[in-house]
Parts: sequence; C-alpha cells; structure tokens
Amino acid sequence: MKNFMRSLGFGSSRSSRSSSSNWNEQQADNDEQTPASSPSTSPSQTSSAFSGLPERPRKKAIALEESLNSSNNIPYEMRMYAEAALSAAKHGSSEAITKADVENKYYLAHAYNERFPELHLSCHDSAQSFFSEFMTSEKQAWRSIVRLSPSSMHHAAIDVRFKDGKRTMLVIEPALAYGMKDGEIKVMAGYETLGK
Repeated sequence: MKNFMRSLGFGSSRSSRSSSSNWNEQQADNDEQTPASSPSTSPSQTSSAFSGLPERPRKKAIALEESLNSSNNIPYEMRMYAEAALSAAKHGSSEAITKADVENKYYLAHAYNERFPELHLSCHDSAQSFFSEFMTSEKQAWRSIVRLSPSSMHHAAIDVRFKDGKRTMLVIEPALAYGMKDGEIKVMAGYETLGK
C-alpha cells in the first residue's frame, strides 16, 4: 500500500504538511477496500506497454502498475482510478479518465500539495463555496479547482492573489477544440496541427 500511495504522489518525504479538510472528508468516504484483482504483469510487458511515453512518465506509469499489482489493500475507488490512468497512458485520454479526474480531484490536490507545499491547491464543489473562501482568505496566493455547476462535470482552474488589500483571480477554462457540424465531428482549424 505504501509503494502504491507513493507512486500516486502521496506520502512524499519532502513535506509533512497536513491534508486539507475536504481531502480528509473524501478519504473518510472511501473506506471500502478491495483485494488486488489485476493479473500480474511482467516487467518486460509493462515496459513495452508504456514505450510511447517520455522517460519520466514511463517510469511513473511502470511504478504505478507494479504497485497496483503488488498491493492488496487499495481502496476500490483508488484502484479504479489508477487503472483508468494507466489505460489513458497506454491508449490516450478519454471521457472516462476525465470523469475519474473529477471524482478524485481531492486526492489529486492533496498529492500536489504534498509535493509542492507552496502551491496551496484546494477544491470547491460550487462557485459559491469558492467565492466564500475568495472573500475571506488572506493567503497571498492560492489555487482552486472549482466545479461551476452541480449538474455538470465542468470545472475551471482559478489562480488567486491577495496583495495590498486587493484580491485578484485568473480563471482558466478548458476550450473545446471540436464540435458537431452536419452530423460530423469537426476539429477547429489549426488545432490538429497544434496537437502534433
């Protein structure tokens, strides 16, 4: 379990920072554990499965897969998320991994805060919740992943600064690079080239 959590970025020895209350609440909701159910994968199979990745992500993916295969007490949701992440690393991103990212945002924020203590990344499940913290926080700089609508998976990243009594925010929105036209998916001009 320890190696599995390290491969996800938890428990970094670089920081002993306490976790956020939202992450603790999310953690308490995920007590269910399941024994390892994935078949073992040999190191050569693992290496070739991720051969298309750059060196550092390839090493991380291999470490995650090996930890996943050797750990017995991984919470069910974390196991499913790890498997979805490994599938995305092998085959490319999908709506399933986007949904898993949304469902596990508290874990992700906690992992990033452990590795980068000055990041101050939080998550908010509504614009109202974010705005409440925005108006009262006196932190010089912090960031948040904010769910803008309870009926949607849509999230925005917000970078907040507080200096000389003034609060500012930079909202970063994802933009769709494709859409439907005449019953066909059309990619925005120039986007395909940019992605290569």
